[in-house]
Amino acid sequence: PAPAAAQGSVWQMVHVPELGGSTGGAVIDLAVDDEAHAHAIAHEHDRRRASIAVAVAADQPYYLAGQTLSGVVQADYFFGKPVVGGDVKLVSVTSQGCTPIGAPWTITKSDRNFILQIANRPAYHVLVDTFNALPKDEQRRSQGNLFVGFAGDEYHDEFRRGDFLVRNLLGADPQNGVIAVGAQPRTGQTIQFHRRDAATATEDLVASLTEARRRLADSTVYGGVLCVCNGRGQRLFGKPDHDAGLIQEMLGPLPIAGFFGNGELGPVGGKNFLHGYTASLALFVKA
Repeated sequence: PAPAAAQGSVWQMVHVPELGGSTGGAVIDLAVDDEAHAHAIAHEHDRRRASIAVAVAADQPYYLAGQTLSGVVQADYFFGKPVVGGDVKLVSVTSQGCTPIGAPWTITKSDRNFILQIANRPAYHVLVDTFNALPKDEQRRSQGNLFVGFAGDEYHDEFRRGDFLVRNLLGADPQNGVIAVGAQPRTGQTIQFHRRDAATATEDLVASLTEARRRLADSTVYGGVLCVCNGRGQRLFGKPDHDAGLIQEMLGPLPIAGFFGNGELGPVGGKNFLHGYTASLALFVKA
């Protein structure tokens, strides 16, 4: 603990004394919140300080805006080195929950978030032909569940599951042959249509975990953090703990922490992207 006398007006900054052997400085804002209680906000200027907890012991319980206050700032420091390096590395598993349908295509004309032509044909016609070529059961499963995948790396001889960044198919104009997507497509880009449902989400996660298990066969995995879209979970699979259960089944026993979110970060083709409907797993592996 590092007590420091702090006196001044609302929002005045005061410096908390340093502990022995430390460098840098922590700046404390004395402030008055909406209920006119004194409190403090810490600003860390030393990257080696992992955390700082601040409390204010003021000379009176309430203040008015602009009023002078005096009190004691009690700061508890936790010192440490940057959490980088060491013998731990991160291995990611990104499951977008989709399976490719049809064949890969090349965009030959686009404008903003609209795909006008694919393989020199109206984009909508290519989409319809792709759908009609599916077996009847897959057509039924694809209704309302179609997406567009954009190749993360154009220089593949063969594209497979996981090679595409999946984005929403927002709409289509049959008259003009245009489709709208939740991305900024470019002419010359490789795309493939995708389907997403509970079955494909399970299939994709199993395939991703199988590949991760192969890569990590001789490695020590300490644990992981799982970020899952709100659109998955029980509402998609009809039961709780679907994704976490598969991870335990295929990689466990393994300590896992995580949460549901509205957008998940994960790499595709070596670059990080913000996803939807995705399970993104970061594994802590011995380097």
